[in-house]
Amino acid sequence: MRVWILGSLRKDFSFLALPGLAALAFVSLFPEIASQSLLYMLIAVGFVESGHVYTTFWRTYFHADERNSSSFYVIVPLVIFTLFAIWMYFGRVGLWSFVAYANIFHHVRQYYGFGRWYQGLNRRFMISSDLFLYALCILPIVAYHFKSGAIGGYYSDYDLLLYPSAPLFRTVVAVYALTWVSWIFVEARELHAGHREWNRIASVALPAVLYGTCFFFGRDLASILTPLVISHGCAYFGVMGDSLVKTQKKRFPNFA
Repeated sequence: MRVWILGSLRKDFSFLALPGLAALAFVSLFPEIASQSLLYMLIAVGFVESGHVYTTFWRTYFHADERNSSSFYVIVPLVIFTLFAIWMYFGRVGLWSFVAYANIFHHVRQYYGFGRWYQGLNRRFMISSDLFLYALCILPIVAYHFKSGAIGGYYSDYDLLLYPSAPLFRTVVAVYALTWVSWIFVEARELHAGHREWNRIASVALPAVLYGTCFFFGRDLASILTPLVISHGCAYFGVMGDSLVKTQKKRFPNFA
């Protein structure tokens, strides 16, 4: 029975886990280089972040059967462009905050999708696993909003709605720690019951480690964002590559 999204542990680890962990190790071991290197930021933002978006073209606009199957491929981009143009024309109030939080939601939902995918492969779904995934990813983000000295700008100077407060920060940290303990207890109970679903466990542990480390210990945009961006984009590369092989075998006969 297949239990790995890309068909093997090696592929899943190479695309879904290793890039984010490697980026996290890099910004932790070489913080000055990570924050000052234009090459590193070009790879993270220009190649991985922007590049993963454009790979979707191979499944849509560059695939005649798919492109001609729906008018949405013409209508949706025009609607989005029009809405954003109107928003910018009338002052851009809240625009970049919307983009920032939409990106956060998009990234977390990708991890949720992988978790559900693994559960489907295991033929056993666990709502508790989904809830722990959301909590362990979102609580560090919430705590960051109350953290003293947090950086609130990426697209603009005030993307995030920050509210520095030591009591609130400590409260969220306490809830976060309790959530970790609860998750470990639940998974230990599952293992004792004979449910050794290492793929599903990893689908919660990996993003939990990434989000916790980045938002609690990150000192600048490079250490906070690039591990998340690289993990998200490289995972998308892997899933897209596997999908292209399956849907367009003549054009893409192999996937490493």
